[in-house]
Amino acid sequence: MRITAIEFAGTPRRVTRDGEGLARAFARASRTPNGEWIEIEIIKPGGDEKMLLPHDAEGDEVWEAAHKLITVLEGGGTNSETHSYRTELERLLD
Repeated sequence: MRITAIEFAGTPRRVTRDGEGLARAFARASRTPNGEWIEIEIIKPGGDEKMLLPHDAEGDEVWEAAHKLITVLEGGGTNSETHSYRTELERLLD
């Protein structure tokens, strides 16, 4: 089994009358089979962003991408929460 894409939704910025919230931002991390890069697209109100992560990334590279994701999607987070995002990104690596 190979995972080729993961979609993330940030926590709600505010709650609407029906109890639902509008996410702060969304992100999609994807990789094509045999591709050299994992493309991370961040979709947010102020404009979209893209990051590229090498398919064989390790250590700090993956941590920095996870930290960027949690900062944009959640407004920040602890090391433990960043680790959770890192774990998800590692599913796309070789």
